[in-house]
Amino acid sequence: MGIEYGEKRSPFIDYGRPSLFLDFAKRKSLVDAISKNNLITFTRSSTATYVGSDGLIKTAAADEPRFDHDPVTGECLGLLIEEQRSNLFLNSDSPVSQIITLSDSTTYTSSFYGTGTATITTASTTVTGGELLFNSEFDTNFNNWREDGSATASVSNGILNVVTTATYKGVTQQLPTTPGKFYKATYRSRIVSGGSYTDFCYNGTNLILTMENSAAGFVVKTGYFLATSTTTSIRLRMRNAGTFEVDYARIQEVSPSTVATLTGSGAYPTRSNETFTTGTSIVDDDEYWIEVSGSVDKVQLEAGSFPTSYIPTSGSTITRQPDNASITGTNFSDWYNATEGTLYTDFIPASVPTSALSCVASIASNNINAFGIYSFNTYQLRNIVSNSSNVLLDVGTILNEDTNKIAATMKLNDFAASLNGGAVGTDTDGVLQSTPNTTFYIGTFGGIDQYTGRIKQLLYYPTRLTNTQLQALTQ
Repeated sequence: MGIEYGEKRSPFIDYGRPSLFLDFAKRKSLVDAISKNNLITFTRSSTATYVGSDGLIKTAAADEPRFDHDPVTGECLGLLIEEQRSNLFLNSDSPVSQIITLSDSTTYTSSFYGTGTATITTASTTVTGGELLFNSEFDTNFNNWREDGSATASVSNGILNVVTTATYKGVTQQLPTTPGKFYKATYRSRIVSGGSYTDFCYNGTNLILTMENSAAGFVVKTGYFLATSTTTSIRLRMRNAGTFEVDYARIQEVSPSTVATLTGSGAYPTRSNETFTTGTSIVDDDEYWIEVSGSVDKVQLEAGSFPTSYIPTSGSTITRQPDNASITGTNFSDWYNATEGTLYTDFIPASVPTSALSCVASIASNNINAFGIYSFNTYQLRNIVSNSSNVLLDVGTILNEDTNKIAATMKLNDFAASLNGGAVGTDTDGVLQSTPNTTFYIGTFGGIDQYTGRIKQLLYYPTRLTNTQLQALTQ
C-alpha cells in the first residue's frame, strides 16, 4: 500500500497519526513532514555520486545527502545511504590496462558501463616454453651484469663472487620485459662472509626474494613478479658489507591465470558487474593485472560482494566515506515514546547480505541497547538490551535491489513485525532497553551494521499498531 502524505489514503486515516514522517523519495528532502523541520544530522566526509532526475550521474559535495533516481524513468528512489568503499582502478573515466594490488582471500566486485571486457589475471607456475628470457648464467665474460659503486664482482668456474663495502650493494642487469606479463625469478646463492641476508630485487629495490644465509651452503629461492615496463632492472645485493656468491639467477615468463573476466552488456545506463574472491597470491606485493579492451567506461574495482555508486578516480585510489544520518536531542525526544511504538520503513537494498549485518534504521542509546529493522534474511527485527539480543524475528525474505516494506513494533512482552504484507511474527517475551534511548540512527544499528541502499520512507508511530495494521501498512 505504501504511504502518501496529504493524500486521501494517508497515514493519519488508516493507522493514527505518526509522530515522525520522513518521505525521502517523494519530497527529496530531510525535512520531517510532521514537524516541518529538518531533524536529521547528516555527514559524509567526502564527495559521492548519485543519479539525478535527468538520468545522469551527479556529484554531491561532502555532507550533502543524495537522493538517487532510476536512470531510465527518472523516478526518485529515496535517500542513498552507503558504506565506505574505495575504487582501486585508476583513471576510471579513461580506462587503460594496469597493475592493481589485491589482498589474499578477499571478495571484490568489478563493474563498468559498455560492451567491452575487463580481465584480471595473476601468475601461474607454468613457465612459458621453459626458456630463459636472457642469458643470466655467469661466465668469464660477466655478461651484462653491472657493479654497484661499492661492489666488485668476478666470475670463476661459473660462480659469481661479489664483494661489497657498503649496505645494499651488489650487481644489476637490465632485462627486456612486457608490461602486464608475469615472470618467475630463481636464484641460488650463499654468503661467504659479512651480512646474513642476500636479496633478489627488480626495479631497484622491490624485493622478489630474500635469503637468510647463515650457513655456507648454496640455497635456492623462487618468486614471481609482474612487469611494469619494457625494461626491468634485476638486482642481486647483500644487505651488509661482505661477500656473497651466486651460481645462477634466472628470469622466466610464466603463463597468466585468469581470476575474473567481466564482459559488458551495454552502454550507460546498463552497468555490468562481477564478484570474485582472490586466492593466495604468489606474486610479489600481491600485484594483479587488469586488461581492459573494447567499449569500457567508468570502471570500478572495489572490495565487497556488490557494486556501489560510481567512484571516479584519476591517478590514485579514491575512497568514498560512509553516509551518517541520525536524530538526537530534542529532535528525537519530541516524537519518541519510550514505552511503545511502531517503526516503518520502505527501502531498496543494494544487496541482501548472507553474513554481514545490515540495519536500515534503529532506535538506540548505543549499539548494545537498540531496537532496529534489518535488511538481512536471518532476521528483520532485532532488539538488544545490555548487549544481549532478546528479540530476533524472521518474517520473510528480503527482496534484493527491490522495494521492501517492514513495520515493527516495540512494547514490553509485545514485539511484532511484518514484511511486504506477509504474516506477522510476534515475540511475547521481549523487554525494553534498560538504558533510555537517545538517538534515531538511519542506516546503522546504534552506529554499527552499516546498511547500503536507498530508503524511500521512514515513519514512527508512538503506539503499538495492531497486527492487522502492520500487514496493511506493508502491502
